[in-house]
Amino acid sequence: MVIFRPDGAHGMYSWLHVSLATTCALVAWCALYRAPQRDSKKAENLSTP
Repeated sequence: MVIFRPDGAHGMYSWLHVSLATTCALVAWCALYRAPQRDSKKAENLSTP
């Protein structure tokens, strides 16, 4: 994976950055997957402008 720096240079991500980003994405996915489902009937009763 290539990254571009503000000065126009480019480089490669380190494995630390890739693994950290992957870990953050997995934690976010797990949190959203385990979140309770919204009751759709409650949403129907809300008024919107």
